[in-house]
Amino acid sequence: MPQLDELPPLIRQRVKALDAEIARLGALVAAGNRRVARYLELNTLEREILVAEYPPPPKRSRRWRFSSEFSGAAGIDTDGTLINEATYLPRPYTERLPCPDEMVWPHVEATWAARYAEQKATRLLGARKAVKTRAQRREKLIHETAARIVRDEQTGPANSCIICGKALDDPVSIARGIGSECWQHILAWITRNTDAAARAA
Repeated sequence: MPQLDELPPLIRQRVKALDAEIARLGALVAAGNRRVARYLELNTLEREILVAEYPPPPKRSRRWRFSSEFSGAAGIDTDGTLINEATYLPRPYTERLPCPDEMVWPHVEATWAARYAEQKATRLLGARKAVKTRAQRREKLIHETAARIVRDEQTGPANSCIICGKALDDPVSIARGIGSECWQHILAWITRNTDAAARAA
């Protein structure tokens, strides 16, 4: 992984901007503002990806308006080569000239690296949220099923587990409609609640 001072100037500039935003959002979260916690996590992920995965892999042929200094567009092709359609207006102002590749490349590189990091951070954060949501739903279903069992309600037979949906082939699991792994979670829930009720009594 490259060190911060080894990165190109425009990438370092983006990382420093992210550092400032992370510090600002961190202060807000520390002060009790939980509404910005997601943006703090997103910016932190984006910074980690930008530094750890630089340079990002080439993307399919893509053109961007990448800088207010130039007109036209530029981008990176799938083989990593530069697509340069940009022009600039030299001093004294006469006519627009094609931008040399060495002038365009740092801006294109920084733009693509920043977008790559932002897009990947968004996907990772979404995946983390999905995993957490699935776990919460599964836990809720375990609690509801365990409560049914305590009330002596029938949960089977079934060919797939009513908790996780996996196919069942064991006769005992089919009869109760719950796989052996999920059954252990249900037994643990019943044990915890029985012990809590006993202590409360």
